[in-house]
Amino acid sequence: MDKLAHYDGQPLSQHIADVWLAMDAEAYAPKTIEDYREKWGPFYVALGRELGRRPLLADLQLDWARRYIIARLRPDGERRPLAPVSAAAHVRVLKALSTRLFNEGKTGTNRLAALREPRGDGEEKTALTADEVGALLDAASGIALGARRNGALIAVLVDVGPRISEILAANVEDIEWAKGWITIVHPAKRGPRRNIPLGRETRRLLQAYVGKRRRGPLFLAGQETRMTAAAARQVLARLSARLEIARVSPHDLRHTAATFYSRLVTDDAVAAKVFGWAPAGDYTKARYTHLSWEDVAAIHQKGSLLDHVFGLRRRRAAGRLVS
Repeated sequence: MDKLAHYDGQPLSQHIADVWLAMDAEAYAPKTIEDYREKWGPFYVALGRELGRRPLLADLQLDWARRYIIARLRPDGERRPLAPVSAAAHVRVLKALSTRLFNEGKTGTNRLAALREPRGDGEEKTALTADEVGALLDAASGIALGARRNGALIAVLVDVGPRISEILAANVEDIEWAKGWITIVHPAKRGPRRNIPLGRETRRLLQAYVGKRRRGPLFLAGQETRMTAAAARQVLARLSARLEIARVSPHDLRHTAATFYSRLVTDDAVAAKVFGWAPAGDYTKARYTHLSWEDVAAIHQKGSLLDHVFGLRRRRAAGRLVS
């Protein structure tokens, strides 16, 4: 029996356990490994249920992976279907694990290399208007701690558009109040940390929520428990339903922030720095390289979406702007 055939006859869980060990030894962030486990686990359980036995490495095949993704995209009475963007995240994890098994010589081919991310719903994303942003903040705001948290979270998401996983992984001590930014890092990637600038109104709402806390998770679900992405999505879904506007997700707010940024801040290098995008073009790359975070924070003060929304309201209240 050759080595590959020997591996194929071994339990799939054994080889995946080796992957977790390798990722740990390579200093992957615990949150990254947890994210991989969360997306791998349901696939492994579903595969075992279909096979009627404990899966072997030989069972890690493209057809099974495709059937699993199809099943997760459709309602089955037990759980809500995954949105295409969420299913795409599962695809990326399955492909990453398949690639690692191949690179480590456990499989003769990269078996899931042809697995493709599901396409979206085909509808063009529409950014929220300034009035909708204001209404969303009004609906979220209040004096209760939960209301202050929701208002602060929406403010950050719509002002500078961080990914929901990035901002929920942030801690209070990551805020540089004097410099006007929060330091964040994508918990599922080992990329560099970056700073996201905060407009005046966003800082005000954050300070009202954080109060005297100096350490620990920035956004809390309880007294000490970090808020989850699922909880944040539920908050936005409830608020958008109350306002009778199209369902709002964290990614919609990132899209809104990026749309307004293109109008209020025309420097592509600044936008790339703020949103964590790869700079496009030689000139933008050069500008991106030389921009300091102090430069970005100063420019953001002139182009903050939330500051724009509140400024709009003040001018209307003063009668200097017709609705």
